[in-house]
Amino acid sequence: NPGFAGVAILPLALGIGATTTIFSVVDGVLLTPLPYDHPEELVRVWPEQTFSKSLLTDFRPEVPFLQGLAAHRYESFTLPGDGLGEPEEFWGGEVSFDHFQVLGVSPVLGRGFMPEDEAPGQGKVVVLSHGLWERRFGADPDMLGRTISMGEGEGARRTVVGIMPKDYRPLYETWQLWVPFQIDPSNFSDFAGTASLRLVGRVAEGMSPEAASLRFNEVARRITEEKSWISDENKALAGVQPLKEAILGDVQLRLLILLGSVGLVLLLACINVANLLLVRGQGRERELGIRLAVGAGRGRVVRQLLTESLVLGLVGGAMGLLLAFWSLPELV
Repeated sequence: NPGFAGVAILPLALGIGATTTIFSVVDGVLLTPLPYDHPEELVRVWPEQTFSKSLLTDFRPEVPFLQGLAAHRYESFTLPGDGLGEPEEFWGGEVSFDHFQVLGVSPVLGRGFMPEDEAPGQGKVVVLSHGLWERRFGADPDMLGRTISMGEGEGARRTVVGIMPKDYRPLYETWQLWVPFQIDPSNFSDFAGTASLRLVGRVAEGMSPEAASLRFNEVARRITEEKSWISDENKALAGVQPLKEAILGDVQLRLLILLGSVGLVLLLACINVANLLLVRGQGRERELGIRLAVGAGRGRVVRQLLTESLVLGLVGGAMGLLLAFWSLPELV
């Protein structure tokens, strides 16, 4: 009965496909830990407040309950053609020297940044993502130590000191390279006049993010007491937040609601198919009676009905997985 089979398989395929797709997203976003060393120790520092380099300098020696305090911000870079293809503009990170150390990652080739890279006039270096190294420079093993141009003028030339691993996931997916920022107190506009840094820290061993948040709040209130450009409401929010929680925001609740919704869709599909099978079973009373009359045992009849249901379930499941395979890339 292909008509009945189609009516039964379709809701199963939709329910299984939707549930599989959404659960795959929930697993990748909510259940899978961040791809860093001991990700449960990583925190976003004062999530509602951007930092100036001056404020970062004030905080660094005052937070021993954090193993590291790394700053970063978005930056746009341009690679000219130079015989390597068309000029290309893309996003990267301008970061503090301890950015990779705090995240617990290291370049697969070369080195990361060092404290002296933050000194004025120093730090003309760059770390490339594995993808950029392969795509733009043909995975040249002699890339380390080579100077590349990243814009106009002599000041835009930087020396490649590291290549990140292929599986490294940056804090922002669009980042394809990293450069160290420089801290120059004599340059007021850059040192104290611009607040564009986001901070990530790692809580000290044996300390919970909650305890670190309370201690950070105390330090922040003391350091910013006379800084009128930070509102009292913002000062009250000073603290740390688990990095994954900070990245997800309200996406976590939305995904869980969505997963519950598609779970109900699957439940309704199963109920509908069960009702269809019950109705069809009532219409097959004569057929089953004849089978029993000519010698079929009850066990054999039950096995036949279970086999039919199993076939419907397997076909519906296969179509659902195919639907998930098609829809998951678009949803991501």
